[in-house]
Amino acid sequence: MRVLRLGAITLAVIGLLATQAYAGAPPSGTASQVASAVASSPKIMKVNSTILSALPGAATDTVARVLPISSNPGCDTISQCVFGSSTSSTTVVLFGDSHAAQWLPALAPVAIASHFKLIVLWHAGCHVADVNVQYEPLGPAEGFDFCTTWLTHEIASIAALHPRLVLLGERTTMIGDANKAPFTTTVWRAGLVSTISQIKTTTTKVATFEDLPWGNVMPGQCLSIHLSSVQSCASPYPNRAFSGQQVAEKNAALDTKTTFIATHQWFCTATSCSPIVGNYVTKWDQGHASASYVQYLTSVIAAVVKPLL
Repeated sequence: MRVLRLGAITLAVIGLLATQAYAGAPPSGTASQVASAVASSPKIMKVNSTILSALPGAATDTVARVLPISSNPGCDTISQCVFGSSTSSTTVVLFGDSHAAQWLPALAPVAIASHFKLIVLWHAGCHVADVNVQYEPLGPAEGFDFCTTWLTHEIASIAALHPRLVLLGERTTMIGDANKAPFTTTVWRAGLVSTISQIKTTTTKVATFEDLPWGNVMPGQCLSIHLSSVQSCASPYPNRAFSGQQVAEKNAALDTKTTFIATHQWFCTATSCSPIVGNYVTKWDQGHASASYVQYLTSVIAAVVKPLL
């Protein structure tokens, strides 16, 4: 059963309706299929017919396309965006900004199949690391002071839920202080350790999704121009021009003895991140995974999450 809660209204969708909600989802790839597709992705030079037909909608292939209830600016209460089994004794929370919400097209069907309750708490532009963010292009419409209050409130809400698992995700690229200076790895690491330490308990596990490597271009636009030179739209890995806080995320997980979920291997080889993997445009913009590709990753994401339950 899949249950969506919107305020005081509960929409219970069972049987055929639950299946239809994901009827348009692509088949999920196995770990070996994903690894093989990524390994061969730098060899893709021409846009095939499948990708060509997807290009007009590439920039709008977001989580909102698959699950409109979770669209921007986000889900701020524990009853707003709930998926999976409403009666399950196992609760999982997906917490962060849009870089957390991007994994929902895979996690929602995993919640249905594995019979746990998935509660999504996310807000556009609000980070889970406890750092004094004052700069981010296209940051929160409400301002960064809102995010400081939001973080405190959501941590308290999570504590009241006593979840089995909390999955964290956040943007870490081009984030800075009042002088637009990027945070050091040390500061970001300490901020994330602070948040994880407030969430983790003897009964609540925490896992952090690695922030995706930032790309140099908008994939859909670039591919539309470079139909016969796909790798013109690729980005180097690691991308020194747009460095993130992935090292800080990994070290924060080590510090708190929690789980770090590496994600770069689903998008990049050791040297390059192709805009196309298999028959998918992997991102809808420079920093977010496309909903279609995340759906393709459902099995590999399930393999990471389920052992944590």
